[in-house]
Amino acid sequence: MKKLYAIVSDFDNTLFLTNEAISNTINYIKENFRSSKQKINEVISELKYIITNGATPKNLDQKFRGEIYKLAYDIYSKSLLPNEPVMAYILSKIENIDLIVLSYRTEFLRKETESLLNAYGLRYKQLILLPDQSLTEKEWKLNELIKIARNYNHVNLFEDREENIRYFMHESNYKNIKYYLVKNGKIEAYQNNRI
Repeated sequence: MKKLYAIVSDFDNTLFLTNEAISNTINYIKENFRSSKQKINEVISELKYIITNGATPKNLDQKFRGEIYKLAYDIYSKSLLPNEPVMAYILSKIENIDLIVLSYRTEFLRKETESLLNAYGLRYKQLILLPDQSLTEKEWKLNELIKIARNYNHVNLFEDREENIRYFMHESNYKNIKYYLVKNGKIEAYQNNRI
């Protein structure tokens, strides 16, 4: 038997403002970590990838990189803020819906992701993270979204990437999914005629 209602939300730049946290982290390291500019820029480039994709860093055993990664993650975690409009909407509905967080973050970041969700009172039914990187973000998310749509009468999807929404709408024939684009702290219903 199908359940009635689910909200499916992306994590990065949807539930939480991750781009701002990444920017704060990089600025702090540039200003406060004394090393060669080339070395810092290499590490910052890797940090952007690690924080956004959850991939294990190369050469993590090197002392310099290990220290800077730990510092960066501490700063990142402290400056990561919730996206207030999305959070408020979900919290207002949480008693009557199943919240499913669908993120292209890898399993490497499960513990940290769960901690953040729990810290803000987001009682989620399921946290779906990427098991490996064999598919693109939109392909993998579409596969997971279809599985979810089969089990619910109504699904509201919150996503910050318009190209993903367009792809989902084009590739899926599920009429029980409503799409919401999250941009600059605003939630906008995404209309079917915009394909």
